[in-house]
Amino acid sequence: MARGDQLGRQWRIIQTLISSRKGKSASELAQELECHPRTLDQIKMLHQTKEAFEVPEEFSLEKFMGPSFGVYQGAPVHIKVWFHPDVAGYIKEKIWHESQQIHSQDDGSIIFEAEVAGADEIRFWVMSWGSKAAVLEPESLREEIRAAEESPPYGGRTHERPLQRG
Repeated sequence: MARGDQLGRQWRIIQTLISSRKGKSASELAQELECHPRTLDQIKMLHQTKEAFEVPEEFSLEKFMGPSFGVYQGAPVHIKVWFHPDVAGYIKEKIWHESQQIHSQDDGSIIFEAEVAGADEIRFWVMSWGSKAAVLEPESLREEIRAAEESPPYGGRTHERPLQRG
């Protein structure tokens, strides 16, 4: 699923929850809107109030969320991440970000490049790949991940990762 489609579905779910679909469970709404129920897992409770919120006509969810890697916002960051050949195929087949560029390497690995809003979600994403991924740029993000891997709960465990590629 393209990232824009996912954002559109999430926005429709929020609009539906806010508007008139009272009495439906999150699961029922997710099924109706063709969205996985996990999309709704952060909503704990809704209360109807007399306050109204109008989405400004000029507001575009796609423009607002476009630079983010997921939902976090932040200063623009150019990232380069190396991925091991074992996971390169999976990374290549998805649209992770609208600005992504993927560069295949001779050894079967890839370099993933993107311009994102903030580095927090990239840090979580890279760490989720364990030794199959390594940040090449920016250096500050690579150091944040190294520090996180050297502190609990990782217990000082580190992975062999390339320091520089491509």
